[in-house]
Amino acid sequence: MPILDGKVQNCHLPESDHIANVIIAAFRSGEKDHAEFGFR
Repeated sequence: MPILDGKVQNCHLPESDHIANVIIAAFRSGEKDHAEFGFR
């Protein structure tokens, strides 16, 4: 499910903001076109 048009920061725990921001930056730069992200 694409989420790049929404506020990703509102969809996960605040402690993981830095991880989400790194993933988003990689998408925007073209470095990545997909990522796996989850909690255990």
